[in-house]
Amino acid sequence: MKRHGTALDPTIAIIERLLLSRAGTVAAGDLPYLDHTPIGYQRYRKRSFVNFKSPEQDQAYRDSFARLVEVLAAIHREGIRVLPGTDDTTGFTVHRELELYVQAGMTAPEVMTLATLGCEQYLGRDQDLGTIEPGKRADLVLLESDPAVNISAVRRARMVIKDATVYFPDEIYPVLGIQPFAGRPPVTTAAP
Repeated sequence: MKRHGTALDPTIAIIERLLLSRAGTVAAGDLPYLDHTPIGYQRYRKRSFVNFKSPEQDQAYRDSFARLVEVLAAIHREGIRVLPGTDDTTGFTVHRELELYVQAGMTAPEVMTLATLGCEQYLGRDQDLGTIEPGKRADLVLLESDPAVNISAVRRARMVIKDATVYFPDEIYPVLGIQPFAGRPPVTTAAP
């Protein structure tokens, strides 16, 4: 992968869900948001994807996931580009993916660069996307605090600008039955 410049989207948050899910419990990746969601969805997330027959087998699943985090760290140390993504459709799992990269030893600023500019560089679109500067398309997410200090800040969006349209998550989430995670920022209009 390193020799050919091939990137890896490990979807480690999905692997965590598969290996560490236990019926009736809330997985670590779901803890920050699950109580904001409708009860039916909460029940859906409190299910087991694996069946084990003994405490030893349960521990083997847990040890396997810990080893995969170590493998992710080694891949990154070797200079193989890691790109965040997930095949989960909820929109919350990619946040956990970023947290797991930090758990694997990447710094929060590194992870934010991977999630923004890094993806666009790999796809050859960094002339138009990936950073905020004149002449580039500027889709933005305003967060409640700095994800470069604490990567979990990505979970608390206050405002989104996409294709010059402003969206407020505190308006959208309730329509979906989700309690908002952060309030909107004060907004003023520019003087003419």
